[in-house]
Order: sequence, then structure tokens, then C-alpha cells
Amino acid sequence: MMIESERMAGQLAREKATLATLKLARQTLPAATKQIAEAKARVNDLSCRIDIQNKKQDRLKLTASRSGPIIPPPNTPSQIDEDGLPKWSGCPLGEENQNAFFQPQTLFCIVGDTKAMKATLIVDQSEIKLVHESQPVELMLDEFPGRRFTSSVTFVSRDGISVLPRELSTTHGGPIGATPNRMGVRLHC
Repeated sequence: MMIESERMAGQLAREKATLATLKLARQTLPAATKQIAEAKARVNDLSCRIDIQNKKQDRLKLTASRSGPIIPPPNTPSQIDEDGLPKWSGCPLGEENQNAFFQPQTLFCIVGDTKAMKATLIVDQSEIKLVHESQPVELMLDEFPGRRFTSSVTFVSRDGISVLPRELSTTHGGPIGATPNRMGVRLHC
């Protein structure tokens, strides 16, 4: 869409230059008067088309109700559409998804609030005895390289997990070995 806008802007600049030249030539060329009217019509037509294109582009702008750091949404698994073609997958912010078609209501990103963050950590059962409520912690997140967040442990669950979020499994680039299922991924037991 941006390329089309730039093409039309270039075409409009050429038409305006042609119109200016015809206005100067009007004194010496009697046929220039008719050409001026045609050039004005082309300039007006292009201006209207550019306005329509700009309105379409404005509708594609994402705006948030608050400012904050941009956090990628959970990865979307690979899917095939009804025509047998692959849909976008992974993270909508990923370079591989540039110019991809996104359905309305697709979660594109999350605008974080650094004053109200919450983290859920999965700790190996062999190390769970090292974690206690009220224990101070420092968190370093991939989304904020080089930043450290300080907090404390508010709750330690003694329940194990059998389903792991996709992003943590090795099948989706995470560090934990697991096998996929429809709900997420199952841990290797």
C-alpha cells in the first residue's frame, strides 16, 4: 500500500509540473488551454485517489489506549487455510510476517505496564525447595534486554504441571522438551 501511495504521489508531482508548464505556454500555444483543463482534471483525480489511499492507510494504524513497552503476543502455530495455503505463523511482529494478511481481532502485540507486571515461573521439581514466598527475585526478560526487574515471590504452588505453554517447548523454540497436542504441549515424563 505504501508503494502505491508513493507511486501516486510521484505521478501527482509530474501532473502538477505539466500543468504549470501548460499555464506558462498558454500565451504562445492556443491548444494549451484545452490541455490545461485536462491536466487540472488529472491533478484533481489523483488528489482524490491519494486522499482515499491515505484514509485506507490510516485505518491500518494500530493505536493503544496507553503508552508502554511493546510485548509480542504468544506465538501462533503454523496453519493452512481453506485453499491449502499457509497462513502467517509465529509472532505478528516478526520479519517473516511483514506484508502478511491478519484477520480483524488478531492479537498483534501487548502494551505492557511496567508498574503492574506479573510473572509465572516454572521451576524444576529438583530446585523447588530453593524457592520460598517473600523471597526477593530479579527478573530478566527477553522483551527487555539488559533490564532487570526486582520483585518477590508471592506464591509457590506445590502442584505439578502436565500442559506447558507452547512458547516454552523445544518444538516452538523454547528450552523444555515436550510433545505437541491440541491444547498446548505435554511435558516429557
